[in-house]
Amino acid sequence: MPSESGNKGVHSTIEKISGTVYLSSLRIPDFIESAMEGIVPGDYRTARGIDLNVFQPARKYCTDEELARVAKARSLKRQVEWLCGRVALKELLKSVKFPELDLRDIKIVYNESGKPCISGHEDTGISISHSGDFAMAALHTVPGKKIGIDIEKYSGTDLEAVMSVAFTPEERAEYKDRPAKDIITVFTLKEAYLKIRGQGFHETITRVSVKENRIFFDNAEVKGIATEIRKIDREYILSIIYES
Repeated sequence: MPSESGNKGVHSTIEKISGTVYLSSLRIPDFIESAMEGIVPGDYRTARGIDLNVFQPARKYCTDEELARVAKARSLKRQVEWLCGRVALKELLKSVKFPELDLRDIKIVYNESGKPCISGHEDTGISISHSGDFAMAALHTVPGKKIGIDIEKYSGTDLEAVMSVAFTPEERAEYKDRPAKDIITVFTLKEAYLKIRGQGFHETITRVSVKENRIFFDNAEVKGIATEIRKIDREYILSIIYES
């Protein structure tokens, strides 16, 4: 198993953050340079989608069903972020949970709520998030225990737009003059908790509130969870919430 200080996958860095929780991080530009050079243009964030079936590293990680799903994306940016999320997650799962399986044989499917899960191991908690240059994945190794992560870039973010969608009127008043890092920290905690619940973003995010990094849902404090907040690469915030 990966050490406390971290371990390298083929493309990702894997870290044990508690006795039962693991995190995998992948820098998207590094993956493009090492595995997608000549296939993905430098301006991939504005390019149209491509057929990933002709991209051999994608076939190493993804089943035909997974590639068919991402083929529907019209944006190359979305395809690259989706693929990097799967790379981070599958390298983590192979390192920690399924060392005997080929990466392609670790199948990620979606439950009835649209939440990703492991085929045949639907009770294993996983979570994926990506933003800017990073794709992240997390695993809770205790069956039935849930985990949620969210990473967001706070430099250059439209904070008014974030608060208008995700904050209650009281929160908007409280945070209107706060630094971008503080606002995005609250936002990522809300997103990470919603991933644990498996509920839709727009339906419920204002029902989640954050007070001194404690999570409340419908004004009741959520018990039995642990939270961790990290600043990544000087301009990103990563929030991790998992059932303890």
